[in-house]
Order: sequence, then C-alpha cells, then structure tokens
Amino acid sequence: MDKSNPIIERARFLGIYSNNLDEFYRVRVSDVRRRIMLHREVGVEPQARKLLSQIQQRTVELKSEFEAAQLEVVRTLASHNIFFKTEEEEAFKQGEAGYNFIITCDA
Repeated sequence: MDKSNPIIERARFLGIYSNNLDEFYRVRVSDVRRRIMLHREVGVEPQARKLLSQIQQRTVELKSEFEAAQLEVVRTLASHNIFFKTEEEEAFKQGEAGYNFIITCDA
C-alpha cells in the first residue's frame, strides 16, 4: 500500500477493497463453483476447477497483504487516538442497516 497517501484514504481503500472482494466471491466465484458442479453432472467446463484453485491461491496472497496494510492503518490511527470498535464493544444498534465498526476518537 502506498504510504504517501493520507491514512484516512488508505483506510477507505481497505474498506472498498474488502467490499469488492466480498462481491467478487458472491458473484464470480459462485459462478465458477456452479461450473464445477455442472462439470460433475454433464462434463462441461473442465477448466473451472483450475480457475477456482488459482482464485483461492491469489486470495490467500492478497489476504496477507490486506492484513498487513490493515494492521498498519489501525496502528497509525491509534497513534492519533482514533480507534475502531465493534458493535458489541459499544452496544451500538443501527436498525437493519447496521455497521461493522464504529470509529471513536478519544480526546
């Protein structure tokens, strides 16, 4: 991750990346898995298994990079007294929309 970008932009990027990866798995990877199941039944798309393996391997690599970047962002924000807290830590309720994290600033 480019450390010349402001820390808040890096945090936003991580959020966008996470959402995009989630959508990729829900849509694209699900399609590849369907192809694998179809291949088992009717012999179509033999490359799908290889593709799924490549996707999983690359995801593991990217996850490692993401976790390192996330840790660096969280530590940098914490050094400025900005923290991410889970809903449970704050007993926060936001109806159906909900939020995964709450940003708090300790003065």
